[in-house]
Amino acid sequence: MNNKERKYGLIVALLLLVLLLGAIALVATQSPLFFGNSGSPSQFVDVPVVETHLVAADGNLHMFGTRVVIEFDNDVADFDRDWLHSVVLAAVSSLNYEDITDYYGMENLRNAVHSRLSGSFNDEQLLGVFFAQFLSDMPLPNLEEERVPGRNPFAEIFIGN
Repeated sequence: MNNKERKYGLIVALLLLVLLLGAIALVATQSPLFFGNSGSPSQFVDVPVVETHLVAADGNLHMFGTRVVIEFDNDVADFDRDWLHSVVLAAVSSLNYEDITDYYGMENLRNAVHSRLSGSFNDEQLLGVFFAQFLSDMPLPNLEEERVPGRNPFAEIFIGN
């Protein structure tokens, strides 16, 4: 066998190897037998916006709002958005202002929501908790101040920030 025949033989062998690996990859992504992947997409549930007031350590009230999106396995057929809203609201209410506004605030809230949902869904069904909105650190105005006609204390918060 000369060098030219070896080169062609090596090229043909490499092409067959590439085709074989491509076929294996295609079968692995399409078949539930490989890697336990069912291939079914998950479903995302957009929970209605949760708005509440949180008390800070200094006693001041702060407004907090969030919009949560929960990812479920496709096998979960029944869920009530209003019930999910009440679960997220209970999770928010279980934390204080500092828990939500510190560096790990989103993670703290994500863990609180996940732990409250884990009683109704197992880990295979509950795939993720995501935040579409996370609005915090907005102190409420002192409404006990002297009322000034034409003055809107809520507008001052938005204009001042």
